[in-house]
Amino acid sequence: LQQSIKHPDYDLASSLLVAGIFQTSQQWPQAARTYIQALALADAQSVPADQADDLLAQYDALTDGQNGEDAAAMEAICKAVSSHLLRPDWRAYMQKARAQLPPQPEDAPLLPVAEIVLETRASGVVEAMEQVRRMAQKGHLRSASEEAFYALQFAPTYLPLHILIAELLMQDGHKHEAVRKFMIVADLYTVRGETTRALRMLRRVAQLMPTDLTVRQRIIDMLVAQAKYEEALQEYTNLADLYYRLAELDKARQIYLEALNIAQKSKDSRGWGVNILLKVADIDLQRLNLRQALRSYEHIRTIQPDNTLVRAHLVTLNFRLGQEQAAMKELDDYLSYLERNGQRAQGIVFVSDLLVDQSARYDLRRRLADLFIRNNQVPEAVVQLDTAADMLLGANKHLEAINLLETIVSLNPANIDEYKSALESLRREMLRK
Repeated sequence: LQQSIKHPDYDLASSLLVAGIFQTSQQWPQAARTYIQALALADAQSVPADQADDLLAQYDALTDGQNGEDAAAMEAICKAVSSHLLRPDWRAYMQKARAQLPPQPEDAPLLPVAEIVLETRASGVVEAMEQVRRMAQKGHLRSASEEAFYALQFAPTYLPLHILIAELLMQDGHKHEAVRKFMIVADLYTVRGETTRALRMLRRVAQLMPTDLTVRQRIIDMLVAQAKYEEALQEYTNLADLYYRLAELDKARQIYLEALNIAQKSKDSRGWGVNILLKVADIDLQRLNLRQALRSYEHIRTIQPDNTLVRAHLVTLNFRLGQEQAAMKELDDYLSYLERNGQRAQGIVFVSDLLVDQSARYDLRRRLADLFIRNNQVPEAVVQLDTAADMLLGANKHLEAINLLETIVSLNPANIDEYKSALESLRREMLRK
């Protein structure tokens, strides 16, 4: 047997025979270890060949973990594995058992069937769970529940069975009872240190109870503790968005600021930082806290100098706060940035968009005219300078208007004589005054 156990055609059968010999002589540590090796070999035959090695590696850790078990526990392991494998339909049974394992994320390793075998300690539980699922699919929820609770007698600590019962409660319309069951399972997984499964349960609860803020905060705390910052930031965003929809703007803002601290640990700290600050600034605008919004946009500008929307907010907010010089400095800085990067056309669009809501600001028209001049668009420049000159005259700023008319004349537009005449009239009027 020690020789045949090394041959791939006989390793499983040989392992079972060796384990049986150890079991008969009550050498429980050796028996339990060999039975688990046999279970690993059987399980590896039920998965694609390219995944078998990773699965066997998980069993290696499981085998090492049995060293601290007492004799009674190891005897129970021997009985559990033997009842699952010493049967003519063991291949089909292994496939059924694998089908009852909890679903895993796409990039997660396969779970070993030992998850069921060592926790249920009774082979009938696998068939029972399969039967429960079939009944539920046919709509026989009461019969399915009865079968599930009957199976629970043989595997009271097998949490996937409790999850199945919770899902049955959900299907039967008992939402709150199902949520309580899911939460108990999440707590037990947490106590066991199985945080990935605990998170899965909490997320299931969050789906059922989207306004349960306590559950969402718990999810965030667990993700941060595991350094899963990207997932934590997404949950932060979901939580803040929930507060936002509930019109609790102060709370939403607080959550976003907490997320901002976590964003610094993210691989995409700049991207997350910008997105979060945009949310904070939006809340500040709604609360008419313009100065706070301005600070957020200034922070974003340092991270993303090419963000057109943010640049526009900086100009308009400074205007709204009566800070004309600061507004024009923001505009000039951005136009210089675009000019350095060969994006003058974008600058023209930017100033034109600002004029939609700021049409009375002749200084914006002057900037737009300058861009048109540098871009050899003289007729367009003349239109803006003409409009700006009219505004200055209306504001009794005749000297500034004269300067603009002189600029128009220097551009030699098609109707230059009209502008020369207007310029002379304005100069004579100024002399009379």
